[in-house]
Amino acid sequence: MTKFTIMTMDDTKEVGELFETHETALINFGAEMYRKGMIKGALILGGGMVIGMITKPIADKLVKKVKVKHSKGE
Repeated sequence: MTKFTIMTMDDTKEVGELFETHETALINFGAEMYRKGMIKGALILGGGMVIGMITKPIADKLVKKVKVKHSKGE
């Protein structure tokens, strides 16, 4: 087993056996994990966009200030 392997073959067989008796519960569990992942991804994306919108004008002002200072030869 490598350090990147999370599920072994035995784990896969065990989940396969669970699927026979708990099909609906496993499907609902997968759907819930998918939904939570989509929500988490959307929140991270939104947060990144807000941070970008806040920092972009600040960075532009700093760059403009440095360019003006550099063009004057200071």
